[in-house]
Amino acid sequence: RSCLARGLGDVYKRQLSKLENIEKYVSVIEKNSPVTVEQYRERLLGKLNEILGSSGIDESRILTEAAIFADKIAVDEETVRLRSHISQLRQMLKIGSPIGRKIDFLLQEFNREANTTGSKCQNSDIAHTVVDLKSEIEKIREQIQNIDEGSMTLINIGFGNMVSAQRVIAMVSPESAPIKRMIQDVSCL
Repeated sequence: RSCLARGLGDVYKRQLSKLENIEKYVSVIEKNSPVTVEQYRERLLGKLNEILGSSGIDESRILTEAAIFADKIAVDEETVRLRSHISQLRQMLKIGSPIGRKIDFLLQEFNREANTTGSKCQNSDIAHTVVDLKSEIEKIREQIQNIDEGSMTLINIGFGNMVSAQRVIAMVSPESAPIKRMIQDVSCL
């Protein structure tokens, strides 16, 4: 049992570093969100100047349109919820006991917030950050799904990843004859 607890503790500790990456991505999104609204206001003003020429442009109307747009693409609520989820997940990981299902449910909430942020964003930098964010969430989800609530044996498969021995189908050497044949078959294509 103590070997299992140590293995789970190691898995959970590695997830904390991924959680720090998620926090960095959320910070980037928060930093870039206001820039998008200002860029929209400038584009709108430029287009109206181009269309209307010298006839006066009602500055209050532009501000109203920019405010409506800002409300539509605001991701403040999503980033606040993501930060709340980060805090909750950090507490769960520090406990270090088998809590795979609870974390899996929480990660579904992470994905919902990331998807909403991605659908609202009008900025390519934010869109790229959302993809990175979702990638980190998926890495944590994959590792946590390897952990069942019951007793298990964990196998270190390298690069800081562990899997339940119950999920391993086969382990082969790259030098074995069947693997060499598969490599040759693929290289012939």
